[in-house]
Amino acid sequence: MSVGQAANMFNEDFEFPENRILSVQADTRAPPSVSGNGDFARQGMGRPGLNSDIQDTEGTLLIPIGAIVDLLSEHPLEVDELRDHLGSALRIYARRVRDRAEVALLQRGSDERWQHLGWNRVQSDVDIHWFARAVLIGPSVRYELDSAQIRLD
Repeated sequence: MSVGQAANMFNEDFEFPENRILSVQADTRAPPSVSGNGDFARQGMGRPGLNSDIQDTEGTLLIPIGAIVDLLSEHPLEVDELRDHLGSALRIYARRVRDRAEVALLQRGSDERWQHLGWNRVQSDVDIHWFARAVLIGPSVRYELDSAQIRLD
């Protein structure tokens, strides 16, 4: 590739796909500490990662908006998903409107239809707090999403 071709490549307008699930990885290893139990490790416990399965009656899902804000456009982008025993239960979308990030939730309803819970402007990473109900299926306990909300602290 010549220098001129490389320069042209940077001047082209690239379009991002509208419905692509991102893989934003986080390093969950705890930094070394004297006690061996760093605060970082405790903060990460109980926080599901990307495409997580619900395995309790309550939890928090971190959405790293700061890591993906430069990838966002006005077209909504699915950035994460939360699954229960019935399958996809919550989808998290992000977009950028007038240089401000917005996050929205789509939750599967009891009628199996997706319910849009509205767009929220955010300035940093956000936590999605969710609640689930325990369901007994044979001898096993399964969890089904009940509700979710964006925490704007």
